[in-house]
Amino acid sequence: ATVTLQEPDKLNYTIETYGVSMPGASDGAVDLSISGGVPGYNYAWSNGSPQQDLNNVEVGTYTFTVYDSYGCEVEGEAVVDYLCNPMLEMPYDEGFETDMGDWRPLPTGDFDWMRHTDGTPTALTGPENAAEGDFYLYAEADGHANQLALIQSPCFDLMQSSAPKMTFDYHLFGDQMGQLQLRITENAGGSWEQILNVNGDQGTDWQTVTIDLTPYVGKVVSFLFVAKIGGERSDIAIDMFQIEDPAGPTGVNPDLDLETPTFSLYPNPVSELLNIELNTPGSTAYNWQMIDAMGRILQQGEQLTAHQQIAVDRLPAGVYWLRVFNEGQERVERFVAQR
Repeated sequence: ATVTLQEPDKLNYTIETYGVSMPGASDGAVDLSISGGVPGYNYAWSNGSPQQDLNNVEVGTYTFTVYDSYGCEVEGEAVVDYLCNPMLEMPYDEGFETDMGDWRPLPTGDFDWMRHTDGTPTALTGPENAAEGDFYLYAEADGHANQLALIQSPCFDLMQSSAPKMTFDYHLFGDQMGQLQLRITENAGGSWEQILNVNGDQGTDWQTVTIDLTPYVGKVVSFLFVAKIGGERSDIAIDMFQIEDPAGPTGVNPDLDLETPTFSLYPNPVSELLNIELNTPGSTAYNWQMIDAMGRILQQGEQLTAHQQIAVDRLPAGVYWLRVFNEGQERVERFVAQR
């Protein structure tokens, strides 16, 4: 008899991460899926867990090794970051008068932005006062030559915006000035796009810049200010950060003889079953989509009934949207999944 030995498929993995809801929380998770090799897998995580998946973890990088029954192994890592929370709507105005609001320094920077009033400690650089009010944020250059300071804004809901714009004041004065960058993310910090770069000495006055956010309508976005310090006379400051939509939210086309769907969601926050109560009378058929903070469609359906329930017990904690729509008409409502 002839015996044919077939080599097992290569050991592979896929991961899906769920972010932490807020600084200091431990509600992140990692789902790890394994294929190939010889089943009967063992798991070794850098935090000591022997389980396949991780639950209730903090922000961080978690490495793992998976062993199959023949002793073959595969290694990888999962990065758990923050969810795009808190979620804010327009108009938004932050002058840092009371505190830093929902802005947070990123640990990948070399040092932190600081809240300050009056002039900065180093001579011949920095503002003498705030652009408005008493306080502003700044990156101190003295002792931080050629270093980076990073600060991230909260997340902003542009899902129903029409023509949003962002305005802020900046101050770059000093003969050893570095540069100020502004970046934007549509995926909670998974990737960043640079939308502004200011280099060199800009004089002693505060400067105002306005940026059109129309390309990001329908998204949830967050901003990152990057101060790249030059020499010791290179203080960089920002103030009066504003987001508004002069055109208002996306409206209903008056030429369409269709009824705009109205509905309510309860309970909200929700942990297991989300109830949708459709309040629009008539026989118009509506479709629905559930959307996460990265703009991904998680669930969808057709022919929404007057009262319908959707299971949300497998959603990570965070903010989500339910979109109800038909031919040209739509309404979006927000809900919070809690664990």
